[in-house]
Amino acid sequence: MEKQEPSIDKPAEAEDETSAAPEAGMQQDPAPKSKPKRDLGRLVALVLFGLATALFIYHLFADRMTPFSSAGYLRTYLVAIIPEVTGTVMEVNVEDNSRVEEGQILFQLDTADYEIAVASAEAQLAQAGQALGADTAGVSAAQAAVSEARANFINAQEEAGRVLELVADGVYAQARGDEAQGNLDAAAARLQQAEASLVQVQEALGPTGADNPMVQAAIAELDKAQLNLLRTTILAPTDGAITGLQLSPGVQANAGQPMMTFIDLRDIWIVSYMTENNLSNVQKGDPVEIAFDVFPGKIFHGTVQSISFGVEVEDTSVAGTLPSGLPGSSVTSGDLRFPMRITIDGNEYPKGLRFGARTSVVVYTDASNGIMNFLGRLRVRLASYWNYVD
Repeated sequence: MEKQEPSIDKPAEAEDETSAAPEAGMQQDPAPKSKPKRDLGRLVALVLFGLATALFIYHLFADRMTPFSSAGYLRTYLVAIIPEVTGTVMEVNVEDNSRVEEGQILFQLDTADYEIAVASAEAQLAQAGQALGADTAGVSAAQAAVSEARANFINAQEEAGRVLELVADGVYAQARGDEAQGNLDAAAARLQQAEASLVQVQEALGPTGADNPMVQAAIAELDKAQLNLLRTTILAPTDGAITGLQLSPGVQANAGQPMMTFIDLRDIWIVSYMTENNLSNVQKGDPVEIAFDVFPGKIFHGTVQSISFGVEVEDTSVAGTLPSGLPGSSVTSGDLRFPMRITIDGNEYPKGLRFGARTSVVVYTDASNGIMNFLGRLRVRLASYWNYVD
């Protein structure tokens, strides 16, 4: 009986071990719970990879179908205001960074010396006329009218040249060119009339009056003196703005020396820099959407006017050289860009723009590219907000 007791205790121990096994197994359950985390990480990686691939494919097509550039800048004509005569500045009628109207007086030079020159020329002409026994008062008045008419004709000729060039480029309507040509013709007619009046009074000096060398020299000197007197008043060539003003009464203005910079606000355009890949399908006349940094969320429409045929590999601004492909760019850097000129559609240009304002543009090379054009419109609108925040 005593030998059987150990055999009775063994099943109890086995039963305890068996009951403990499930408990040990229950403590090992948390280990497989890390598997969902690995699945989530794999899913995120696949989504990011897919998104990167989609963006890469989009850029491959967008570079040629809807090229985009954030390197765009507002440009206009800059005119250096240079007096044609030398004199002391008596009055400055404008302030720096102010708007002016066509014909408005910018500054006035001292006229004393030039008034004396006119009086001297008139005296010389009178002396020559007295030598011929003729009255020269009519010649003096007629010569002054010719000088004024000639100055007006030169201004009208320069203005008409600029306007007709822009009409030929498609920037202005033909009506604008007709108006400029009409103004030029009217100025030419007034000059012709003034010259005819001068000839008439010159003939009144007598058969030898107009051919007399002394009279001819006196008339030429008077013409020069009167023209220089007119040039002492410097006028705004057109509607625009003044900047870079470094002028005050008492300053000596020298002929041929720039005194201020004039910005022509009537004619503005955008120069946008594009890579060679961007320009493969771009043509003159393609529609463009424009986003100015200063106007977040507002989109303007434009048209490709021209594309540069070449650029310089180094930054330069010397006349007679090619435009730069962007300051600091080079052939080896791989980011050389070509300037493309864009005009803003419509007559109402956005207010508040400044020369050099930055823009983002997208060009639509084919109207049938529905999806790509939609993505291009979305992109330029997002850039409009992002550039402003950035």
